[in-house]
Amino acid sequence: MSKLASAIQYKIKSTTASVSLMFFKILSGAIIGLTLAIIGQEMVGYSTFMFTFIIVVFTGIFMRVTKNWGFLMMVMFDLFAFMSGLLLKMYILVNG
Repeated sequence: MSKLASAIQYKIKSTTASVSLMFFKILSGAIIGLTLAIIGQEMVGYSTFMFTFIIVVFTGIFMRVTKNWGFLMMVMFDLFAFMSGLLLKMYILVNG
C-alpha cells in the first residue's frame, strides 16, 4: 500500500511541475506576443482581431521554440528579456 501511495505522490509532483512549467512558458510567450503586437499596432494601426491574432501566433511560436527548455532555462530567458526591456526603456527615456 505504501508503494502505491508513493507512486501517486510522485505522479502528482511531476504533473504539478510540468503544468507549472507549461503555464510559465505560456505566460512568457503571451508577454512577448503582447509586446510585439503593441509595437505592430503602433506602426501599422491594425484592428483588434489582428492584435489578438498576433499575440496567439507569437505565443504558439514561443511554445514551439521552448519545447525542450527546462525551468532554469526559462528563468534565464525571462531575466534576459526583462533586462533587455529595462535597457530599451532607459534608451528611450534618455534619447526621447
